[in-house]
Amino acid sequence: MSIPKIIHYCWFGGGPINPESRKCIESWKKYCPDYKIIEWNEQNFEISQNRYAQQAYEAKKYAFVSDYVRLAVLYEYGGIYLDTDVELVRPLDELLEHKGFIGMEHSAPSPYGRTLLVNTGSGVGAEPGCEMIGKMLAAYRNAAFIQETGEPDLRTCTQRDTPLFTKAGLQQKDEQQELDGFLVLPTDCFSPFDYVTERMHRTPRTFGIHYYQGSWNSNDKANRWRKRFKCTKVGRWCMWLRQCSPRWLREKRRSLHNRCRLQWKKWFGCRGLQFGSSILLDRELRLRLNSGSRVTLGDRVESDGRVFITTGYSSQLNIGSGVYFNDGAVISCLGKIDIGENTLFGPGVKIFDNNHRFSREKGVSRECTAGCITVGRSCWIASDVVLLKGTDIGDNCVIGAGCVIRGKVPAGSLVTRSGEQTTRPIETR
Repeated sequence: MSIPKIIHYCWFGGGPINPESRKCIESWKKYCPDYKIIEWNEQNFEISQNRYAQQAYEAKKYAFVSDYVRLAVLYEYGGIYLDTDVELVRPLDELLEHKGFIGMEHSAPSPYGRTLLVNTGSGVGAEPGCEMIGKMLAAYRNAAFIQETGEPDLRTCTQRDTPLFTKAGLQQKDEQQELDGFLVLPTDCFSPFDYVTERMHRTPRTFGIHYYQGSWNSNDKANRWRKRFKCTKVGRWCMWLRQCSPRWLREKRRSLHNRCRLQWKKWFGCRGLQFGSSILLDRELRLRLNSGSRVTLGDRVESDGRVFITTGYSSQLNIGSGVYFNDGAVISCLGKIDIGENTLFGPGVKIFDNNHRFSREKGVSRECTAGCITVGRSCWIASDVVLLKGTDIGDNCVIGAGCVIRGKVPAGSLVTRSGEQTTRPIETR
């Protein structure tokens, strides 16, 4: 069996296709003239079959609807999926002989450096019923786009899918890799354009160029104007000045913006908010602070990407100096949460010091019970960890990816999950 000559794309929302997307679709017709091109929209796809897709559609987050739909149609029909901001520059025929293929891209910068991620939007293809596509699709089966906090789950497909490929043997090497017949292509094949540095690295291996129009961004209109401004002479000059400015100046500017933002929040929202002299929070951070809560942020608290923090009445949240939150972290504080200095949180970490009341007779209630969570100093909480009410983590601990923690973790412990979750002393290395 081989990959069918079908190119799928999604266009939800009913709006007209913009000129940039039309140009990309024309490139598909140019380099793949004998391929069938199918547009998936509200008319030919039943969105209500999946809760995640339904909630994303109702929130008008159509890029996240596409994250599910592309996997569903590839698993059923096979073929190739491309985002409408992907321009082809040569034919795709040589990729059809594999069970499937997907392109890699570089992540956004973080204290861990830039890692390699797989991106189904840049280009992904598969036979009908492909096992790897099925595994990615299964992750959406019980997922919800609207979280318990009421905030949307804005984790991108790269954050959801990359751990599955890592588990299957994907290495952090920017080179072609094959995982049981499924081809993983280096970054220059479908993502030669670096959306961080805005530099192009096109090579003879390049099949397509993903331009990252960023329709998952909540501020699409501002994003489009920003891109247009960057194309002007003044915009390019401003970008050059920004890139050439020393790190201390960039951090000073970022900290000043955050101090103004937090001071406004203190004046008109949460009078119990205290913060240090240098705050390096990302613009995507969302704070929903109850006016009766007490929140303390130490010096050099830093975040990257979409981090959500909510507090309840009379709750207490203390975040020590030097704490770092990666993209997708969520903190829901109705009781008390203490986080020690210099602790690092990976992508998708969830911290809940509360849970709903539940009984066998009446089921779940909207009423919540709150408790305490303590995280010690200099800990590393890896990606997708969940910390529940009653958690007490000592200093210098490492909590491995995907663990669910409730109860006491002694200082200097390494908690991992391989089949059953285990806790053991850290070995110095």
